[in-house]
Amino acid sequence: MRTILIPALLMAALAGCERKAQDNFGGSDPDSTSMTASSIEIVLARHTPKLMSIPGVVGTAQGEDEGKPCILVFVKEKDERIRREIPSTLEGYPVRIDEVGEIRPIR
Repeated sequence: MRTILIPALLMAALAGCERKAQDNFGGSDPDSTSMTASSIEIVLARHTPKLMSIPGVVGTAQGEDEGKPCILVFVKEKDERIRREIPSTLEGYPVRIDEVGEIRPIR
């Protein structure tokens, strides 16, 4: 799965981060609007298991928006349910949802 994600991650990192209305992620992020002292790598590692448990999420990564870090969430299909379940920020980092379809290993 990682082999297929690498090109998608590189392309996605070049695009801007999309803002969504939702700011909290299941109550685990009391003040998601202010940047934390945690690096994006730590924030991503902390939230990836919860993000991956959402039906339709196929991967996560870190990206960049105008020189600032953002969190990328890759989904099979971007719909209203997914937009409601995935927060717009995680510990102060903006979150962008990218529709990538189903990801399968190369054989």
